[in-house]
Amino acid sequence: MNLRESFVPAVTATSPAQVLSAVPYLLGFHPRQSLVVLCLDAVNSWVRMTMRMDLPDPSWHRRLADEVAIRVAREGPGSIILLCYDDSGPPDGQDVHDCPLPRQDLVDAIAERLADGPVGVLDAVLVRAGRWWSYLCADPVCCPPDGAALPGPEDGLAGWLAAEAAVGGRRTLAAREELVAGVAGPVGPSLASARAAFARAAAQLMADAGGPETTLAATLATVDSVAQRYLAQGHEIADDEVARICLGLAEPRTRDAVMSLPVAEHPGWPALLIDLARRTPDEDAVAICTVLAWAAAERGDGALANVALDRALAADPGHLLARLLRCGLDAQLSPEGIRSLSSRREGWMPP
Repeated sequence: MNLRESFVPAVTATSPAQVLSAVPYLLGFHPRQSLVVLCLDAVNSWVRMTMRMDLPDPSWHRRLADEVAIRVAREGPGSIILLCYDDSGPPDGQDVHDCPLPRQDLVDAIAERLADGPVGVLDAVLVRAGRWWSYLCADPVCCPPDGAALPGPEDGLAGWLAAEAAVGGRRTLAAREELVAGVAGPVGPSLASARAAFARAAAQLMADAGGPETTLAATLATVDSVAQRYLAQGHEIADDEVARICLGLAEPRTRDAVMSLPVAEHPGWPALLIDLARRTPDEDAVAICTVLAWAAAERGDGALANVALDRALAADPGHLLARLLRCGLDAQLSPEGIRSLSSRREGWMPP
């Protein structure tokens, strides 16, 4: 699921092509092999929620349809638009009236699940190889059998959204894989250096006699020092500072205190957390990646939140806070809901 709508200025799309222009800016990346569900408000048809799921093997279509129906019912939009980004077929030039489009059974299954409820499927579109086809319209005037071309990156609404994103300092990635790589840990010599720093920090923590209170105070002091330098001028962080912060975050009270810092409103805060995550070995990454995911969710960036959670849960599949946040994102917990939980400070979150 993605919650990036808060980053996108209010615009009006009057055609499927214009809707498709906006999707990468809603997600933060250009989707591939994905089902994207746009949930529209019943009053003004604004996009109130965007969900993205990997397209599964066709044998799993009905299960995915069940999941979509559950999530849509939970969100309660007025209507939805289904977008299937699938490069697996049909062959170029195939007439859509001769045989079903790829993933037609998935679209049909979702429509079937929603048929008796208040939410209708406003439109459903296949996107493939720079073109789009409607699953619902057979009029060759507006939906030609060989598909319609997607707008170019500089065309109309797409160009305007790209300019708005650039002015706002936001980068739309070519694919979700770039986002995954952006929070991946160190490799090669950098990994060896990071592990040595984490070993030194672990030894220091073991030597501290003050327990959690000492960890809390020392970690917050390091975070304060690093954040002031980093957020003001983008200064480099020493390996030992990275290790001290990220190992300190493993202590629940310390983690909760960092997650509720007012600095989370600073536009450079996610960049700092990403930098910390990228310099943390996988075996120590669960705490910093969970904090990064929480901060991203607070800011409405569900794509970043989910890839950070993927890495956190790969490091520790049983981590309760990471699992709780994943459940919250799956249940469409809003950024406002995340922020309200963060304001409750220490003592409420699971370890």
